[in-house]
Amino acid sequence: IWDIIDERWNDKLKTPLHKAGYYLNPFFYYENKAELEEEVFVAAVVQCVGRVYHDNDKLQDMIVAQLNMYTNGTVSFGSAMAIRQRKSTTITPANWWAAHGTGAKELRNMAIKILNLTCSSSACERNWSAF
Repeated sequence: IWDIIDERWNDKLKTPLHKAGYYLNPFFYYENKAELEEEVFVAAVVQCVGRVYHDNDKLQDMIVAQLNMYTNGTVSFGSAMAIRQRKSTTITPANWWAAHGTGAKELRNMAIKILNLTCSSSACERNWSAF
């Protein structure tokens, strides 16, 4: 079964978008910070910034600069409530960003877009085109 899971991960889920979603999920990021600060995850987020805002260099620069606030847990990301709610199982990651990403509005908007994307665990290969 692990071979099937590994194959699925490597073939379908190891994309920059999935890595960016993992990185921008505060539940996972702050618990696995050392792992998620590897170049592959940061590069995936930067690549998604370039794809989502491909025609807006100024916005790209703002979002990349705002990543430091998120990674360092400063500004609105470092409040006692934000820290407590990172581990919440009742608050979705997108809702966490909506509430606590106010210090980095441009990054917040992109994070919410990425984290609200539809995911499918369908085993049918033909269904991948539906998403």
